[in-house]
Amino acid sequence: MQAVSPGEISINDCSSFAEIAGIMNANKGKTGTGSIGNLESSNLKTLLGNPEGFANYTTVNAVYEGVHVIHLYAVMHAVSPGKLAHAYVKNIGTEWTWTGWIGIT
Repeated sequence: MQAVSPGEISINDCSSFAEIAGIMNANKGKTGTGSIGNLESSNLKTLLGNPEGFANYTTVNAVYEGVHVIHLYAVMHAVSPGKLAHAYVKNIGTEWTWTGWIGIT
């Protein structure tokens, strides 16, 4: 499991959007953290992929926005430091889905 700071919880082992939502709903006020860079190998990387144009050393954070919405944002720390992408995980009926990565450069 990924080392995290106080106030954070690892989401690296999540293999579904429902798992991310469950962890974040159970840990309101904490930031979910994971790694999705090109060299990463984790359930989270398999689920989310790496935003287009991002490289290695990309972190992803998850923030609880409400019972049916989780905000994800990815930050690249190498090549183009500070490059940002975001996405939303949302519950629609009984399914958890996401918007896909939306890049901000």
